[in-house]
Amino acid sequence: MARKVIDTGVVGNDGTGDSIRDSFRKVNENFRELYGALGLGTKLSFLSLDETPDEFTGQENAVLAVNPTESAMQFKQIVGGTGISIDFTSNENEIQIINTVASISADTNPRLGGNLQAQSGATQYRIQKLTTPVTADEAVNKAYADTKVARAGVNAIDPASGTANSAFGTMTGPLILSRNPRPEDDVTYGGLIAATKNYVDNAGFGSSANLWVSTSGNDARVGVGASLQGRALAYAYRTLEAALKRAEEIVKGSRQEIGPYKKVLTFTNPVSGVTSESTLTSIDTSPDSGSGFAGRVTMTVDTITLALGGYNYQVGEILKINVVGGAEANAATVEILTVASEPGTPNGPILSFRLLTGGVFDGELPGSLGVVV
Repeated sequence: MARKVIDTGVVGNDGTGDSIRDSFRKVNENFRELYGALGLGTKLSFLSLDETPDEFTGQENAVLAVNPTESAMQFKQIVGGTGISIDFTSNENEIQIINTVASISADTNPRLGGNLQAQSGATQYRIQKLTTPVTADEAVNKAYADTKVARAGVNAIDPASGTANSAFGTMTGPLILSRNPRPEDDVTYGGLIAATKNYVDNAGFGSSANLWVSTSGNDARVGVGASLQGRALAYAYRTLEAALKRAEEIVKGSRQEIGPYKKVLTFTNPVSGVTSESTLTSIDTSPDSGSGFAGRVTMTVDTITLALGGYNYQVGEILKINVVGGAEANAATVEILTVASEPGTPNGPILSFRLLTGGVFDGELPGSLGVVV
């Protein structure tokens, strides 16, 4: 309560100021406040003090605090946040603030605020009972890591010491490298980068003409590319049989080349300009060959131009191209790759195809009409 001041008026007995009754009432109130503050009589009322709240109504369990502007006192309620509860009733002399997620298992979305240390002083602790990871952001347990790194896991034997060493073991799958070694790797990585199979195969010597056979060789040559098998002493076969089989494969897969006995073939040049409709008129001796001629002149289809796509063809069908009256075995063959799909005609014109065999023809190539399915 603020101090009560007695109004004495302007001049004596001028009729202004407080009456005798009001003056002594203020005196009594001032003394009551002093006695209360000193503990000598009636106590002061908290609500009657300046800069304090006017009433207690609605302020149950609130605490008194300075207001934000630091100009007065005010009541403030204590409210529990996430994972915090407030107990006002268990003990009338206490306000208990309780953490409801004191254990990690009670927190459905725990997050670390810093590094998780697994060592306290000299004691090393471990994170245990991790399940097999499913998503990319999960922690990996030791058992799972061992199956991915080495078949023998931590029990792999170091051949140098004969003891178990977790750094050794056999991988259960291929190790895929991102690229081949480069010259600058000698500087960047001290030459310690792994070489890919592709790099080793291309860096190794392989003859384009000879096949090697050696008692130290191997007929299987597992892991050696087809282009290097038997092509160098390091990749030699062990038996002549394996080398001869490889030689036969090379011969069959080789492109035929014209030998020294060449002849100049002359064909008519029709007005239409279609070479396939021309006919052989003469066979002249080539400067590279001897005189005379024996045998039969044959030709094959090398390129095909699609004039009309036609209809009712299906993908995968084989077309045979032949001269009129020619043997079926001598026909060239074409495989249909794609066809157009038009309204009402799902198997429309041919869009693309590929030549499978060039066929065998005596002096005359098939014309534009020599096509059968």
